[in-house]
Order: sequence, then structure tokens, then C-alpha cells
Amino acid sequence: MLTDVVAHPIAETFRQLSAELRSGDVQVRSGRMVKTAFFDHGRLVFTASNLRKDRLGEALVEDGRITQEEFNHVSALMRGERRRRFGEALVKAGVMDRYEVGTAVAQQVRRMALSFFELTDGAAIFEERECPIPLEYMISISIHRLLYDGIRRMEQRDLIMKGLGRLDRQVVLAEVPPFTYEPQGEEEREILKMAERRVTVRRLGWAEGGLTLSRLRATYALVASGILRDADEAPASQPTVQTETGMFLLSALHHRPDPSLREAIRKEVEQELEHSSHFDREAWLRVARFAPKTELVKALEEKIERYGALRDGVEESDPLRGDIEVILGRASSALRLAEQAPHVEPSETAAGRRAHEEAASALERTAPRRAVPPAPTQETPVDQTRPPLAVELTPVEEEAPPAEAQAPPPEAETPPVEDRPPDQTHPRVTDPGRRAVAAAGASSFSGQAQVEHLLMEGEVRMTVSDYANAVRVYDKLVRVEPKVAAFRLRLAIAMACFPRTAKLAEREFFEASRLEPENADIHYQWGLYYKAMKIKSRAVAEMRTAVRLNPRHASARQELEKMSPKDSALTSLKKLFR
Repeated sequence: MLTDVVAHPIAETFRQLSAELRSGDVQVRSGRMVKTAFFDHGRLVFTASNLRKDRLGEALVEDGRITQEEFNHVSALMRGERRRRFGEALVKAGVMDRYEVGTAVAQQVRRMALSFFELTDGAAIFEERECPIPLEYMISISIHRLLYDGIRRMEQRDLIMKGLGRLDRQVVLAEVPPFTYEPQGEEEREILKMAERRVTVRRLGWAEGGLTLSRLRATYALVASGILRDADEAPASQPTVQTETGMFLLSALHHRPDPSLREAIRKEVEQELEHSSHFDREAWLRVARFAPKTELVKALEEKIERYGALRDGVEESDPLRGDIEVILGRASSALRLAEQAPHVEPSETAAGRRAHEEAASALERTAPRRAVPPAPTQETPVDQTRPPLAVELTPVEEEAPPAEAQAPPPEAETPPVEDRPPDQTHPRVTDPGRRAVAAAGASSFSGQAQVEHLLMEGEVRMTVSDYANAVRVYDKLVRVEPKVAAFRLRLAIAMACFPRTAKLAEREFFEASRLEPENADIHYQWGLYYKAMKIKSRAVAEMRTAVRLNPRHASARQELEKMSPKDSALTSLKKLFR
């Protein structure tokens, strides 16, 4: 793609690339000056320039954010390590922290992006390719807000007229604006007031004496940014809705300490110790007292996998690790006893019930005990780190149905644990004195059958709150089908529910939204994630994006009203649904 900046508005180039979800970079050359804007699936994520004034270091010195001495020190550090970026060097030198660097980089990238609209000559060349900017350095910029602010800087009347197109078409105020904004000046307020009803573009740009540059420019800015929309014509492809946070696209979650994580694990371990000390099958394993032996064995195997993975994430010197080892030991002992016990068919007779009671008593007498603090009042496992994500899963029942209502499957239909095919991706959790357990996601299927099997297994593990293995299952599913946004979303939700991976879930939410940028549900779930992680500004931004993409998304509108009851973005939306 090659365009002349003098004859074709750069705003239309940006709009087209964003609406078509293109990836690559736009270079604008004018003499010796070269400016580049980088796009990733329709998002403008970074800019670069060969002008000295556009460099981050010089801009920080000019703005007074750092001193010349600090600039020289960081520059010397960069010369010693040539691959280090200036922002990284600022953090390493202790001049700025990562959050301050992210804010400064976002401001500089936006400043450079706005300068594209002021160019009066040059050629714009778009090269389509995979975006070379690493995800960690991408900046979150709203293309709609950029178009609004950038067009207001344009001075060429001919370019503005070309951008507006047919002046006799009718426009109207959009129900939900793609970003929050405040009208600038009485002229723009008058235009917005007129656009509450159908009105032609020509009428909006008209003042006493004819069409004026200021009104035409304001109208073009409002139309291009999505604040005004065509009233009659079929809606054209719109730029990708992008949240503007004034920061890196990914937040600093991964680098932020999480003091609540260890406390949540500690409470969970304490409760597990109490339940396992009495071998409370209903509370500890969620298995009915007279359930078949195969269900008991399966529950114990999953418990061992869960706490085996949790133990690997705790340092050896941490006292919490010893408590986890006790739980694993009890589960291993109970598993050995359960596997050695004879299979007893459930019966309604008193003899059958006495046999089950004797087997349960034997397990209770043999299971190792340990003095623990009084049991917590609540009966469900404590997991304060799980975000309230709206996952459409069957709720787990507190108590399994009576054994009499279930027909136990024959022993021949349940293959021995050691015969299950191993998972080559994740190591199996092993403990002394017990047999190997099939890892999460292990199956002999392939193709579509494998996908369906992994979906079913992942849903079951999420239902019983086995988030560690649910992450493994959905991770394998994503590696099998990496281009399906729905699978990425399932992985993100599972990771958000598991304390060890909660901070890493943000990347998967982003990948899901990159695959389906117009999917309102993805942004809604992403907003719930940020809400649970206590990043209110990003939660509000994602909910606003969900409402923008689907004005009838009731859950997103409710969450947005709760978090920002005075949000101006909801004003016209409330009028629409009154």
C-alpha cells in the first residue's frame, strides 16, 4: 500500500488498517525524516522516528522528568549493553520504576502518533507482516481517540473534505461512544446537539456564510472517531475498539507482589488438614459415604495431583510445605487402603451398610492423624483469589446422590491407573508407595475427538474446582487449536482461578481478544478479571468496550454501572433502553 500524504488523509489510512485488522508497519517518509507506526491485528501499538526530538530520552529531559546527568548515566549503561532498550536501562539504573517508564513511553508513543496528522508532505508505505514489537512493550492506545485528537490538528481543508466524503449523507449520534470524551468548545456542543436527530454532514459543517473549516474539521473528527455514525447506510467496518490506559498493553500484574496469595493457600491447607485428619469423605473428597470404590480412588488421585502441584510451588524452607506433605501422605495412605480393600456392592440391606461402615472405620483408624487448630466455620474450601468470572459450568454439588440411586459400573469398565496413556507434556505427580496417576489432558484421541475430549475434561475439572489440572487441560487444548478464541478464553479463566497462574492469565485474555476483537463476551470476562485483581481502571475500560461492541450486553452494563455510576458513556445507552 502506497499513498500520498498530501492527497490521502493519514486518518483514513489508520482507519482502514485498523478496520481490516491488519498487522505490519506504516512508514511515512518526507526528505530525511522517517516515522513509523506499528499495527498488530488492527491495534496501533507503537511508533518510532529517526528525529532526535522524538526519542524517549530526549523527550524525558525536555519534559523535566529526568535530569541531563541521569540521561548521560543511562546512555552509558546502554552503550555497555547494546541490546538493552532505554526504558529497561532507566529501570536498571534506578532512575524510574517500570510503571513510570510505561507511562512515559505511552505518552511519547501517543505524541508521535498525533504528529502523523500534522504532516503536509511525504509518502506513506504500509508493509504487511507480523508485528515486530514484543507483547511486553506494546502500548495500549485507543485508535478512536487518536483519530479524534489527530484530526483536530489538521489544517488542510481539501484533506478534511476527502475524509468526510459525501456531504449529503445523514448522520446521527452513536448510542455508545467508543471512548469517554468531553466536547471541546461551543461549536462542537452545537454539532452534537444537532446530531441527536438525523442531520446531513453538510448541515453540521454549515455556518453563516457557508461551510467553515472549524466546523468541517470538528464534524470529521466526530465521524471518524465513531461518536457520530451514518443514519441510513449499512454500517461500514469500524476500527478495532482498543482500551487506552496510558500504559503498556499488559499491566504490571506479573511483576507486582501478591501478599494475599500465600494467605489464601495457608487457609486452604489448614482446612485440608482438618478434613483429612478425620477422613471426612464428604467434606474432604466430595464423595458420598457409600459411593463405589472407583469414585473414592479417583477423588484421592486428583487430591494428590492438586497438592503435588501446590507443593512444587512452595519453597523447601517454608513451613507450609510440611503441612502440604502431611496432606499428601494422608491421601497416599488412604489411596493404598482403598485400592487394597475388596469391592463391596452397595445394598439396601443392613449387612451391606455395615460392610461399608466397617471399611470406612478401618480407613479412619489407619489414616495418620495430626493435631490441628479448630476447624473453620465454613465447610467449603477457602479460595479468596478466585475471581468472580461468569463461567457457564454446572455447579458442584455439596453432597453426591445416595448410593442406592447409582448403579456402580463394573470393575472391568474402569482401566487400571497404570494403563492410562501418559501425558508427554506435563510430568506426572508421584508419591512413594502409590501407583502412577494419569496426568491431566492425557488421552489416546486425535483430531476433533481429542478436542472434544479435552473440552469435556476441562469442564469437569473446572466444575470440581480442580483449577491446576484445568489449566493443564486447556493449555493442551490451546496448543492443539491455537487460533480458536473460545479455547484461549477458557484457558484464561482457568488460570485466573488458580493462584499460581492468576497473574499470567492477562496474556491469554489478550490473545483471545486479538483473535476475536469484536467479541463482547471476551472483554466482559477480561473486565471481571481486572475487577478481581483490583485494577479498577482497566476493569471499567474493558466493560465499556464490551458495552460498545454489544449495547445489549446486560451483564457488562450492570458491572459498568456498579463500577462507574457517573460514567458519561452510559448516558445515551440508558436513553436507548428506557
